[in-house]
Amino acid sequence: MTPNIEAEINRAARLGAKLEYLVYNKHKEGKLVSTGKNDDLLMGYWSLIFDYGKGIGCLLLHEFYAPAFALFRPLVEALVRACIVEIGNPDDVQKIRQDRFKVSYEKDGVRIDNALGTDKMFENFLKEVRLLLHSLTHSGTAQLGMRFDGDKVGASVTDDQQLVLLKASSNAAFLITMLVGKHYDFGDVMAAADRIFWEYGKVYLMPTGNSAP
Repeated sequence: MTPNIEAEINRAARLGAKLEYLVYNKHKEGKLVSTGKNDDLLMGYWSLIFDYGKGIGCLLLHEFYAPAFALFRPLVEALVRACIVEIGNPDDVQKIRQDRFKVSYEKDGVRIDNALGTDKMFENFLKEVRLLLHSLTHSGTAQLGMRFDGDKVGASVTDDQQLVLLKASSNAAFLITMLVGKHYDFGDVMAAADRIFWEYGKVYLMPTGNSAP
């Protein structure tokens, strides 16, 4: 592991902790009061996303690359489902509760962008990574391609590939914080999250480019 990647893993961990505590502190202050019947789902996904992020960081730090990248899809789908809980119809939410909801990588991004005003961010991202996420989670060629170092058996994962995963984890932590802040009308949380994330992003050490596994 290069010093640069170790530094980025630690930076992402600090970012996650700062964002997580913005909401956790509201709970400690007694201000995280339920405003609707789906708050349990939203907060469940909030907790899940931060756990996935911590797991990705720990696995990368110890060079367990396969399970780290396998968490890419669950991380993304947790964020999508959280957004659907917030902007979807009652039938969508019921399907989520019954474990019958399936993320549509072709349609859900458009729905989320239209509801949250995020231009085509979710639409483009989900369409671009659909096949990659499936391959990483289900032991496809994206995982196999990282099993060899030249002509030798052994993990070969580039810094750029790890940065893509760290950025996805960091973006998910930021977006779920903003979603929770908007849901509970925590303007101070949203402002603080925006400031923290901007500070994190402006000193990013390396470009990721087209560096998918």
